[in-house]
Amino acid sequence: MVPPSTEAMALNIYKNCYKKWLAWKEFRKDNPEADLPRYSPGEQHDATKKYRHLFSDGTSGRGGLRSWNDAGLTHFNGLKGAIKKNREDNTERIAQVEEAFINRQFHRYKDAERAKIEKAGKNFDEVWAKREKRKGNAVASAAVPSVSVDNDEE
Repeated sequence: MVPPSTEAMALNIYKNCYKKWLAWKEFRKDNPEADLPRYSPGEQHDATKKYRHLFSDGTSGRGGLRSWNDAGLTHFNGLKGAIKKNREDNTERIAQVEEAFINRQFHRYKDAERAKIEKAGKNFDEVWAKREKRKGNAVASAAVPSVSVDNDEE
């Protein structure tokens, strides 16, 4: 599972850049080959303010938390707290969704393997049975382990 702080950062980045991305989309309609414009403070502020980030200086993307303003840090902390609370309040539903996702991914993997094996002219059931035996049912079993939903890196 994605840790709450990672999920909160992704949502914070999305909100930070959303209006800029919309402005870039509009710019790109009329200027398909031109470089995308950037926010420029000072004399160019009014002309470029629609390309400004909401919570950060947006100059490098490598500034870590140093480039986030107080509103951005407050927004991040609020999101992280809300995500943790949501997970605490909905552990059963989250576990169900997670298990369904893992099962769906396993079946997609198995279907892709079936296509490769059959394309090679081999019998899928025989090849898969050999894999089950060799790996002790670790890969081929449709049963998946349960996953903990109450962890975070902090």
